[in-house]
Amino acid sequence: MVQTHENLPLIAESDHIAKEASSEFNEINKEASSSESSEPIINDEKMNHKVNYMKWLKIAFYVIILLIGQTAANLLGRLYFEKGESEGSVKNKESKAKYMIGFICTIAGSAGYGLLLSLIQLFFDNVMKSESFKAIVDIIVYRSLVACVTIVVGIFVSGEWRDLKREMNEFEMGKVSYFMTLVWTTLMWKIFTVGSIALIFEVSSLFSNAVGVLGLPIVPVAAVIVFHDNMSKLKGASMALAIGGFIAYVYQQYVDDFKSKKDSKSSL
Repeated sequence: MVQTHENLPLIAESDHIAKEASSEFNEINKEASSSESSEPIINDEKMNHKVNYMKWLKIAFYVIILLIGQTAANLLGRLYFEKGESEGSVKNKESKAKYMIGFICTIAGSAGYGLLLSLIQLFFDNVMKSESFKAIVDIIVYRSLVACVTIVVGIFVSGEWRDLKREMNEFEMGKVSYFMTLVWTTLMWKIFTVGSIALIFEVSSLFSNAVGVLGLPIVPVAAVIVFHDNMSKLKGASMALAIGGFIAYVYQQYVDDFKSKKDSKSSL
C-alpha cells in the first residue's frame, strides 16, 4: 500500500505527459492536413497566373502584327500610287460624280468594316465554336477567297484588266518592283487580317476595331519619315481623333471592370 501511494504521483505525471504528447500530435496532424489542402489552392493560383500571362502575351503579339501589317500595307500602297500613275492624271480622267460615289463608298466601307468584325465574332460564337488557330486560318481563307473572286470578276466586267499592262510599264521602279510591291502589299494585309481576327477570337470585335483605329495615327507619322510628307493640320486632327477614340475605349473598359468588381464585392 505504501508503494502504491508513492507511485500515484508518477502515474499522474505520466498521464499528463501522454495527454500533452497526444495534443501536440493532433496539432501536427492538423497543420499537415491544412498544408496539404492549401497546396492544390496554391497550385491552382499559379496555373491561373500562368494562363493569364500566356493569354496577354498572345494578345500583345496579335496587336503588334496587326499594327505592323496595317502600317506596312498602307505605306506600300502609297508607294504604288506615288511611283505609278500620277494623281493629276487620275483627277483629269474621273468626273465629280465618280468622286462622290467613291466618297460614299469609302464611308460605307468604314462602317461596314466594323459590322464585318461583329459578324465574324458572331460566326465564331454560334457557328464554328472552335478555339484553335486553325479556325482563324479557315475564316481568313474563306473570306479572302470570296473577296478575290469578287475583285477578279469586277476587274473583267469593268474592263480595267486592259490597263494592267500599261500600269506595269509606267511604274517608275520597273516591272519587277511593280510586281513585288503588289505581292508585299497583299502579304502585309494578310498579316493585318490574322492579327485582327485573332484579336476577335481572343478578346472581342470591339477591341480589334479599337486597335485598328490606334494604328491610323502611325501611318501618317511613318509617311513623314519614309516619304518626307508634310504634317498638315488635317492629318493632325485625324491622328488626335484616332488616339482619342482609343483612349475613350480603354477608359470605358476600366470603368466597366471597376463596376463589375464593385458589384461582385457587394454581392458577397
